[in-house]
Amino acid sequence: MGGFHGVLEDAGAVVTDEGGKGHKGVIEDVALLNLRVVKEDGEGDALRNEALFAMRLHGVVVNEGSELMDMTLTFFILAILSFSFTSYASNVNDFCVADLKAPYTPSGYPCLPPNKLTVDNFVFNLQPPNNSNPIIKAGINRAFVNEFPALNGLGISIAHVVIDKDGYFPMHTHNDATELIIMLDGQLVAGFITGTNAYVKTLKAGDLMAIPPGQLHFVANSGPGKVSCYAAFSSSNPNVFSFNSIFNNDVPYDILVKTTFLDVPEVKKLKARFGGRG
Repeated sequence: MGGFHGVLEDAGAVVTDEGGKGHKGVIEDVALLNLRVVKEDGEGDALRNEALFAMRLHGVVVNEGSELMDMTLTFFILAILSFSFTSYASNVNDFCVADLKAPYTPSGYPCLPPNKLTVDNFVFNLQPPNNSNPIIKAGINRAFVNEFPALNGLGISIAHVVIDKDGYFPMHTHNDATELIIMLDGQLVAGFITGTNAYVKTLKAGDLMAIPPGQLHFVANSGPGKVSCYAAFSSSNPNVFSFNSIFNNDVPYDILVKTTFLDVPEVKKLKARFGGRG
């Protein structure tokens, strides 16, 4: 047996590993125990007892009072301290204001130097959009990482949406983010579609609706006036694939007719509407 258990076996400990976890699994499970770190004088026995409990949980059997017991306890105590201090450090320093002059990568933007940051880097004024798209009669102002660099790596963003009477956002998905609709004013029909069901609801001021990631969804103004709402996302830069994308390209008409179950006039109309070619 290799890894952490192997070290103990080499030293003469009796180790059982019914789950076949090895070093990584043992340490992860120790972390999941949420064992506390004891820092104050006089509480050393508590940390020792917690390490003993973790040892028994993983079938590590050694003789009480032996040199091997001291060595084994040291392994487990170091594991507990390592995870606790790592968690503490990440909570204290878990921000990275984006350097938008650097290239964007799959893990986000590089960080601006912390010593060059001020409180203004963490503040953004999100106003409702002034203009609406004439096709869908809706407008959106974003506070994504490119507009609000403090969101870099934090897994959150938001947009302010205004939808005019009879306006809508067509079917679309966000594969990398959950969306939370937060209604401010007006009346909106919103819904998402799974493989077997459609979840559709009329929303009014104060209502929230969660859209799971990757689900086709839509919103449409169903009231007599404008709709104002926020759309929050579990990504600092959520992607979007919209129904429009099916037609705003150069895929030939005959292919789209076959693959969308639409006839030629409908495909031509949609290509013209969304700027497609071919």
